[in-house]
Amino acid sequence: PFDAPSVSHYYGSIFLIRIIQLEVKELVPMAPEAFKAEIKRRGWEPELLAVRWAMSKRRVHQIIADGDRPRYYDDAVMALPAILK
Repeated sequence: PFDAPSVSHYYGSIFLIRIIQLEVKELVPMAPEAFKAEIKRRGWEPELLAVRWAMSKRRVHQIIADGDRPRYYDDAVMALPAILK
């Protein structure tokens, strides 16, 4: 657990101090298989994603295969709108 800075409150002649404990979890990227499955589940193909993200198909495939990709790509895939066929 991570001890956040104390939060202080003053109530008349009573001064209260409270310690807030936060649990910080490690951000783990989606596995390449899970990343690819999420893209497909939402109705997307890497070729369409390349157009939407304004990058080459090759770059999209590199991102999918990279198990150590930046977390913002995971966030971007989770926020993709579903394509209804």
